[in-house]
Amino acid sequence: MAREDNLKVGDLSRPLDAASPALPRAAVYGRPGVRQMFTSLQNRNYRWLWAGTVMSFIAMQMQMVARGYLVYEMTGSAKALGMVTMAAGLPMVLVSLFGGVAADRMEKRNLLMAAQAAIGLEILGLAILIATGYVQLWHLMVGSLIGGIAQSFNMPARQALVPELVGEEHLMNAVALNSAGMNLTRVASPAIAGALIGPIGVSGVYFVMVAFFFITVLTLLMLPKIGVSPSYQKRAVLSELADGLRYARQHPVIKGLLILELAFVPMAMQLQLLLPVFALKVFDIGASGLGLLWTFVGIGGLAGSLGVAWLGNFRRKGVLLLSSGTVWGGMMVIFALFSFQGIVPAALAFLLLVGLANMSFSATNNTILMSNADPEKRGRVMSMYMAGFGFQPLLAVPSGAIADAVGAPATILVVGALMCAAVLFVGATRVAIRNA
Repeated sequence: MAREDNLKVGDLSRPLDAASPALPRAAVYGRPGVRQMFTSLQNRNYRWLWAGTVMSFIAMQMQMVARGYLVYEMTGSAKALGMVTMAAGLPMVLVSLFGGVAADRMEKRNLLMAAQAAIGLEILGLAILIATGYVQLWHLMVGSLIGGIAQSFNMPARQALVPELVGEEHLMNAVALNSAGMNLTRVASPAIAGALIGPIGVSGVYFVMVAFFFITVLTLLMLPKIGVSPSYQKRAVLSELADGLRYARQHPVIKGLLILELAFVPMAMQLQLLLPVFALKVFDIGASGLGLLWTFVGIGGLAGSLGVAWLGNFRRKGVLLLSSGTVWGGMMVIFALFSFQGIVPAALAFLLLVGLANMSFSATNNTILMSNADPEKRGRVMSMYMAGFGFQPLLAVPSGAIADAVGAPATILVVGALMCAAVLFVGATRVAIRNA
C-alpha cells in the first residue's frame, strides 16, 4: 500500500524516514569500513527507491543487449547502432533541462511513476512489433526517442530524490549503493539477455523487460509523496530554467564538474555503443559473448561502487574523481590494444577495470554535484548532468561510421587517449574540483 505522507523537503539534516535519526547539517567524515557499506539501506524509503532502481536497470541493461543484437543482426552496421542510440540521446540534450524543472516543482514520486510507465509501454509496443515480424529500424529509432524523453524526466527526479531521503551524511553511501545496484544488474542482466535470445527470441526478452518496468512502478507506490523544497519559488518554466543555468555557471564546483562531464563522459560511453561490434565482429563470440562482455563491465562496476560505499563520507573527493577518470581512459586504451590481437581473456580483464573506474568516477561525481547544489535547484543541476549524457549518443553516428571505416579497436584506442587528456586538463586547470 502506498504511503500518503505529504512531506516537504530541502533540509539535508533530516532524512525522510521517521525511523532514521536526525543527521547533523555539516558533513560528518569517518573511517572507511565494511559496517557502513550498506548504511543507507537501513532507511525504509531509500530501500524502496533502491529496489525500484534495480528493477528498472535490469530492464535497461537487457534492452541494451537485445536492441544492440537486433540492430546489428538486421543491418550489420555500426552506423545503424549509432543511429538508434542517437535517437535516445537527442531528448536528453533537448528535454532533460525541462525534466529538471519538473523535478524541482512537481511531486517526485508521481513524476517517476509516469516516466517508468511510459518506458514500459514503449517497450511493450516494440515487443509486439518484433514478435509479429513487422519491426523495422525506424521503429527502434522512434522507440529510443520515446524512451529518451521519458528518461529525461525520470533521471533528474530520481537523483534529486536520493539526498532528500537519506540526508547529507549518508549521501555518498546512497549514491554508491545506487551504482552498486545498477552494476549488479550489469553483471547478471546482459548474460541473461544474451542467453534468452536463443530460446525465446529478442521479442521474448522485450516482454520480460515490460514485466520489470511494471514491478518498478509498484515499488514507487511504496514511497511517500515528496513535496517541493520550502525555499522553492515557482515561476515561469523558462525563467526557472534560466535561473538554474545561471546558478550552475556561477558555482565554481558545479560548473567545473559539468565541464568535465561534457568533455569526458560522451567519449567514454562510445565503448558501450561498440560492444556489439566487438562481440560479433572483432572477437566473433556471438550473442552469449556479447552478454559476457557486458557482464565483465558490470563486475568491475559493482566492485567500484562497493569500494566507494566502503570509503563512506571522506574529504577531497575530487582527487578520487580525477584519478578514476584517468584510469578509466587508460584501461580503454589497453582494452583496445588487446582487441587488435583478438585476445579475449585479456580484453575481458581490462573491461572489468574499465567498469571499476567508470563507477568510481560516476558515484563520486554525482555525490559532489548533489552535495553542492541547493535543494530547490537540485533537480535542475542533475538535469544538466543528464543532458551531458545525451551528448554521448550524438557522437554515436560518427563513432559508428569511424568504426566501420577503421575498426572498433582503433576507434576506442583514440577515444581512451582523448579521455585521459580531457581529465588531466580539467584537473590541472580547475582547482575547485581538486579540492571538492
